[in-house]
Amino acid sequence: MKNFCRTIIFLCIFLIVPIQRSLSQVILTPHVSGSAFEQFKSYCFGYYNPISCYETIQTWTIQSTKEDECHVSLGTHSHVIYRRTEYWAYIMRTEFDFRTILEFEIAEKHGENPFPPPWMTTWNWKAELQGFKVIAGTENPFVMLFKQRDYFSDGILEFNDFHSADHFITYLFEEPPPQGSYLDPIDITNVLREDIFGVAPKNFTGFVLKTDKPGQIHLTSPHIVITDEGSQTPLPTPQPLFRVTLDLSGSLFLPGDLFKLDVHIEKPDSQVYINQPLIVLLDVHGEYFFYPSWHQDFDFSAIDIDEHIKTVNLLDFVWPDITGSASGLVFYAAILNPSFSSIAGNWDSVTFGWTKNE
Repeated sequence: MKNFCRTIIFLCIFLIVPIQRSLSQVILTPHVSGSAFEQFKSYCFGYYNPISCYETIQTWTIQSTKEDECHVSLGTHSHVIYRRTEYWAYIMRTEFDFRTILEFEIAEKHGENPFPPPWMTTWNWKAELQGFKVIAGTENPFVMLFKQRDYFSDGILEFNDFHSADHFITYLFEEPPPQGSYLDPIDITNVLREDIFGVAPKNFTGFVLKTDKPGQIHLTSPHIVITDEGSQTPLPTPQPLFRVTLDLSGSLFLPGDLFKLDVHIEKPDSQVYINQPLIVLLDVHGEYFFYPSWHQDFDFSAIDIDEHIKTVNLLDFVWPDITGSASGLVFYAAILNPSFSSIAGNWDSVTFGWTKNE
């Protein structure tokens, strides 16, 4: 059972596509790439003690050049200044966070060629992000790759892109590799399939790279390589692609806060879908608990999706007064196909923590 649970968890994070002979290939270079920055400053001062405070937030962007090797940067930095005279105390804290934005054009034409090309169907290809090369960096940051929210994937780099990260895809690395090395290719087939062949095909697909640890890393921009997997015998039966979104009432909970977790499932057409497997799991630092029983044995809920957007309430309670604190807890959710062999659409996740009032 433990191995089976690990298999389901793996499916909820990566859609595995069998590797077969390569017939054709398309390479997409970034339409726009660069970094979005946010600077947060807080000032506190007072007579003997710094009690009066105010803060400022500024956001801006820097776009990469269009050269063959356009560099992208990301990282965080925090700096605190404390000064005290005989009568006055002053504290200034500065936090500086910058994230990489990558947007690729997937409109009807890519250059002079039609896109998607005639050989591409919904299921006969795989897509990878390739070409990340480490230019320079510190020993601290690890890098996370997120899908960019559809609203922000518009082919324009602007300051709002700083807040455009949607669902988590994977870690590029947790320990920075040596300078000059290339990162392993990253499978983005499931993400790109939804953008190209989903309910509402997109003109652009975007990605966000960010780190929550102090330090900096500089990389060359990658490209998307789409490879023909050849014909499959038999061809997989097309499955409806559902759009799943988790909605949590907060990210850090204190005693007395409302803890409400919903999942919204958008279906692609007017058909009613019966007994669709809804998988929701809670990851507590490597310990997994499955909805609806919230036990560690594998569990799921068979739901009927009879509305354009169906909402299922998963949890609804007031956070209790408990000691200690925790962070980095993650809920994952997805709809699987009836055979439980793949994700029928996308998956989503939300991260939260809790602490106690001081």
